[in-house]
Amino acid sequence: MSDLVADTENELLLESAQGQRVLFRYTPAAFEVIEGQNARPLLSTPPRNVLRISVSRKGDGPAGRVPVTIAALALESGNLELWKRDYWVGAESHQAAVVWAARVTSICYDGVQQGRRVALLLNPIGGKGKARQLVKTIALPILEAAGLKVEVYETQYAKHGEMIAQDLPLDFDVIASASGDGLIHEVINGFAARADAKQALRIPIVQIPTGSANAFCLNSLGLENGFSIPLACLNVIKGKLTSKALGSEVYSHPFLGKRIPLDICSLMQGSKRWFSYMSLAAGLMMKPNTCDGWAMRVSYTDSYVAVSIWNVIWNQRIDAYSALLVFQNKAMKCRLHLKVVNADKALMIQNTNAKSQQAASTTRSDEPTEGVVVTPPRDLQPDDEWVTIVSGEETPMTAGELEKAKWKQGDGIWYI
Repeated sequence: MSDLVADTENELLLESAQGQRVLFRYTPAAFEVIEGQNARPLLSTPPRNVLRISVSRKGDGPAGRVPVTIAALALESGNLELWKRDYWVGAESHQAAVVWAARVTSICYDGVQQGRRVALLLNPIGGKGKARQLVKTIALPILEAAGLKVEVYETQYAKHGEMIAQDLPLDFDVIASASGDGLIHEVINGFAARADAKQALRIPIVQIPTGSANAFCLNSLGLENGFSIPLACLNVIKGKLTSKALGSEVYSHPFLGKRIPLDICSLMQGSKRWFSYMSLAAGLMMKPNTCDGWAMRVSYTDSYVAVSIWNVIWNQRIDAYSALLVFQNKAMKCRLHLKVVNADKALMIQNTNAKSQQAASTTRSDEPTEGVVVTPPRDLQPDDEWVTIVSGEETPMTAGELEKAKWKQGDGIWYI
């Protein structure tokens, strides 16, 4: 029997299933589990990674003992993994354990709501067809270990995520998208089509990276951790991650885990309006940013792009389709109207860095911002500050030079 004792209010003494004493210790730097005479803690992880400390009711365990469950994320061989163990406390110490667990858990959550309700949208064939398995074996165990109430919505066909989002109840705290970037695109378009679009678009969206392209996660968690499913789940659970989540300043990021507004652009094709949070493409890259692929008529041409067949090629599908178009040597005529607001690249970088530093030093609230609203498209016509580029014309023209530079009925218009 070890002589471990709890000396401070931040320590709690429990027992293992074999009756060995186990010391739980909280400090601002780490949450530790020390078992027996081991010099190294069985668990040592930043408090941000503590998911739940659950003390059962009296009578739930063997006579005289009550089970206590500890769940956290811990680094194993450089990767975050779920660490979950059951321990025991004597009935005479039950109330003290309940008080200790509630206080330490509250500190580890740092004011973040516990037990959030999560709508998890899953594209089962995302990535290389392993999305469902990744969610089942990695994501759901972490979310459930943290005590989250998770409802899973599995997409069955292209644009199904958009339909789910249109009918989704808005009493969820977080929307988790287990897929690549396309499913988030569908969710945003579904929300934007609702009569209560402003309210819907205020619900935070978090990507769980199970797709072939996870740019959303790479931007929010950084290049080093953009494919980390456990870290993305921690973002769902706590939503206020910092570099302390992995115990290293290397992973610091000014926006990591904070609620931030998402810039959305849109494309008009006749009366239909599409929204995108990341990119819209034309020409050889005409595949829309969707999770399963679909056919879309591209402005200025009579061609239809059927891309579903290329999904079986997974990561190479876009390159393969582009190569096919090159070999077909199809002409895709277009007319591009643009207004150059800033052509100084150095100044753009300087302005971007200044905004990032300002955002990093600003304390952001979890309260929704008032600016998240879907505005109607504007009826724009080029003026003398705009230039127009037409297929086959070597020199750009201004709106005042030629009548054909004017926008015509049926033109596709991108609103940024």
